Amino acid sequence: MSIFLKALFVLFLTMPSVFGALHFDYSLGYFSDDYGEDRNPFDLTSHRNELSIGVSFGPNGRIMLGHNVLMWSRDASREVSSVIREEELSFMEMGPKLTLFLNQGKNFYLSGAYHFYVDGTRKITGSAEEEMKGSAWLASFGMQMGLTRSFYLGFSLNYHTLSIDETSLNSVVNEVDLSYTSFYPALEVSFRFGGSPSRSRARNSFPRSWRP
Repeated sequence: MSIFLKALFVLFLTMPSVFGALHFDYSLGYFSDDYGEDRNPFDLTSHRNELSIGVSFGPNGRIMLGHNVLMWSRDASREVSSVIREEELSFMEMGPKLTLFLNQGKNFYLSGAYHFYVDGTRKITGSAEEEMKGSAWLASFGMQMGLTRSFYLGFSLNYHTLSIDETSLNSVVNEVDLSYTSFYPALEVSFRFGGSPSRSRARNSFPRSWRP
């Protein structure tokens, strides 16, 4: 018991230097484009909403571990033999997220998220709506600039890949092997609370904080 109390006491003393700020991040992504030739056009529109919460830790608070939620939809349509074929996707994903800040001011970052929970639906023209389950990966590179000590605005470039291994239609479950991949930009809003005063000052002086 005494060893446990000593370890707990040491953890309590080192807590301020180990853990940094609490982060609440939201990003909004939108993508729309036309593909194909005039004889076989392909239209694609996608909306994405991402919400994450995490805690930074380490000597400089440049590593952050948290939880990520991604909600997105995609509408795709293709004209084949004068017939419009549409596919509508709607998904919710959740899982852990790891972020590495690249400079002292924590303005530039790389992040990766593994979404072990993926639940959504797919509706194709001429068929009933089916439920889909699987897993996904999300990798991002972004920049956030501090407008105040706690409020940040920025943007990111994101690579998302989704693997579907199970579909269900009319209570019939099927094992499948489907994948969807996308690359899209997003606007970001970040709220950061806590952290040492020195790091806060560095974050607010964005042009001077671009130091590795």
